[in-house]
Amino acid sequence: MKLTGLLILLLTHQGYWIGGQQSSVTIRAAVQGGLPNAELSWELMLDGVKLSEGAMHLTGNDRDVAINITPPKPRTRVTLQWVYRLTATKDSKPLETGTVAINLFPPNMIDELADRTRSRSIVVWDRPSGLPAALDAAKIPFTQIDDASKLLALRPDVVLVGPEMLGDRLLEQSSLNSLASAGVSVMIFRQTRPDRVMRYPLQQRQPPEQLAWRPDHPLLAEFSAADLQSWIDPSRDLSVLQLPADEPALEIGYYPPQVQSRQAGPIDTVLMTQTIDRGRIVLCQIPLGDWATDPRSQLLLRNALDFLLTRPEPTPRPSDRPKAIAPKTATTIPTIQIPPG
Repeated sequence: MKLTGLLILLLTHQGYWIGGQQSSVTIRAAVQGGLPNAELSWELMLDGVKLSEGAMHLTGNDRDVAINITPPKPRTRVTLQWVYRLTATKDSKPLETGTVAINLFPPNMIDELADRTRSRSIVVWDRPSGLPAALDAAKIPFTQIDDASKLLALRPDVVLVGPEMLGDRLLEQSSLNSLASAGVSVMIFRQTRPDRVMRYPLQQRQPPEQLAWRPDHPLLAEFSAADLQSWIDPSRDLSVLQLPADEPALEIGYYPPQVQSRQAGPIDTVLMTQTIDRGRIVLCQIPLGDWATDPRSQLLLRNALDFLLTRPEPTPRPSDRPKAIAPKTATTIPTIQIPPG
């Protein structure tokens, strides 16, 4: 959502779009009573080149107006500008102008994984319209299950658990834990129904002004700081995982500590990984968008499959991690002025 002045602009997936897919800009009056009768014209621009344009009449009521746009398919990620002008119908007086950035991604970002995953066994526990549909579209081979009891007979390389698939049954999570201990990489996406996920308590918390991230981790490859923050709606609580103090787990997206301390304290996280015996788990509580239409979700899924198919490495406790080395300050060498003569 972007509040401009007279208008509130609501963009599909916060302005993260996939080329060739229809997305929308929704126009809403910023105050009750609506806008005066006005004309809205707009252009979709890339580096000064007009890609598309349109215009419409706003009738001055409180109803939202949606502008549907299908951007072209780029070869790589680009930034578009949606430029708009609002003028009064009565006298053509300019009321407002503005520009909104749109992050446009190429379609089918996970297609490149099809060859790399062909010889690996991937099990997906999710609804057909969720992860299975996204993997099918990318021609990535996998086995779909709809019940945790079917995990017991499988020994895959990777298990993906879709959002809100876990309930309160102990068998579900104990089966996943057993697979991870045996060498499987398990990734569990956002859950809110159980009290705990892989023994870590879930807690509702108001988002901080800025979450802390580890942008150099493979799971966050190609994400900018703005991309990561765009997932977080400040008006909605997050369902976070509570890690105890000095837990041997790596927090990747987490609440920064209120007070800096030399001692490792408890951590609330929305994205973490942990090595368990011969395997690993990745827990993701980020409120992701639709797998088929949100490029941020596709990018994270691509990174996740790449990461999950690598060999797990030990996860040290925070107290055992190398301490950051403070940059050296330049030494000032005194000079001695020798008078001439």
